[in-house]
Amino acid sequence: MTPNLKSLVQQLKSEQLMVWITQGRSVDDVFNLLKLNDDGLNVLRSRKFEVLEDYATKLNHGQSVDETLVKVLTKHMDGEDNLVRLLDQAKWSTRSLDKANQLETALLTKWQNEKLLPMSVWKLNMFSNYISKYFPDNEMSVLERSNSEIRRSLGGKGTHHGQAKNGNARIRDKATSAAARGLDGEAMKSRKLDVLSEYITLSNANKRPQDKTHLFRVVRKGFGDGDLARVLATAQATTDPQVIANANKYQNQLFKRWFQGSVEPKDVYTTFLSGKTGGLETVIATRYADFYHKRRPQEHIF
Repeated sequence: MTPNLKSLVQQLKSEQLMVWITQGRSVDDVFNLLKLNDDGLNVLRSRKFEVLEDYATKLNHGQSVDETLVKVLTKHMDGEDNLVRLLDQAKWSTRSLDKANQLETALLTKWQNEKLLPMSVWKLNMFSNYISKYFPDNEMSVLERSNSEIRRSLGGKGTHHGQAKNGNARIRDKATSAAARGLDGEAMKSRKLDVLSEYITLSNANKRPQDKTHLFRVVRKGFGDGDLARVLATAQATTDPQVIANANKYQNQLFKRWFQGSVEPKDVYTTFLSGKTGGLETVIATRYADFYHKRRPQEHIF
């Protein structure tokens, strides 16, 4: 593009922005006018998104542009869980990496301002998708229980965060497809888990040591001991060193809690695994038995 043509394009864009301002268009209106829904998960790489950002900058008069964009994207992605997936996807492109990081920071700040508990952030980012993918037969009962816990953690407020709507199914399906990974990758390596970790770090910034939240506690509460043990056992069967290392670390912490609670190996099936004795459950029980016997004082017979 020649300098003269570039200047003309910039002038036309500025004139169009002023027309929208004169018409009283909101940022959401302009999102629709630019047909950004058509770009799906590539929206942050679109030239049209740059136009939207320029318009938000002119309209906001010093207010946070990124917070406005997060609000609009959350609406059109049908919830914050899908927005996290979009940001995850955008980080793979150098063209959209910086903007994805900026929007992620705005999202984390929003959660902190709303005093959203890490338990709720966990469910927003991963837990509902985990249940849908790996426990489809129990999906409603588990999700209803999860939503009930979120309502309690938010002091009785509704669960509008991350709640999927019926509209815009095409974008939502693309997001789900892009996020579909193995169970081990979803739990141990996912960017959504990184977002949770960053949020916990942000939330802990001004807390006393005894009041700080720890990632393992949130993950354990999110899955429950039995399902977390299954996730970890599955992750350990992969060939990815990072996944295996993380799984080993979490499993050691989980088994340590069981040992401190005086759980004996023979009780693992009934206490944590709903009485199931399949291959995965046997692996868990066997590994805990090894952990248990290595730490239990040996009995000597004289």
